[in-house]
Amino acid sequence: ANATPLEKATSYINLGDWNVSYDRAQRSEEAYIKAWQILRDANFADETIKSIMFPQPLVPVPAYVTHEFSREFYNFSAEDTLQYKGYVDTTIDLDRFGRVGNIRIDATSPDTPRRVRDTLFTYLREKKMRPVVENGELVKVSDIKTRYYYSY
Repeated sequence: ANATPLEKATSYINLGDWNVSYDRAQRSEEAYIKAWQILRDANFADETIKSIMFPQPLVPVPAYVTHEFSREFYNFSAEDTLQYKGYVDTTIDLDRFGRVGNIRIDATSPDTPRRVRDTLFTYLREKKMRPVVENGELVKVSDIKTRYYYSY
């Protein structure tokens, strides 16, 4: 009953993530906008709200589970230094329902195997991501650039 605005907003963000995962667009939109409004009403700055709701350019949903290809999946902490074999640079569009589209592989490190590019492409095509909220509305975002590092 005495939850902080951040705790309340996080609950709504998690609910939004869950609804996006199950293609419940209206319910997810309501949850994300409620989270945004709670943070706004608590006088969080726009940049702080953005960092809470979108800690990285793409947030796989639901964010509270462990996703394949993540550090957590392989029992690495955020502090662990990993030896990467290479990287893949991508540009994607994200619609207001969390669907990834227009996936482009812009560059790779030398000797990046085709299967790594194909695996990343398939992952992005099949995975839902948290949609972006701006000024209390879900919006489509184009040309999100992300570098993915890989190791195996």
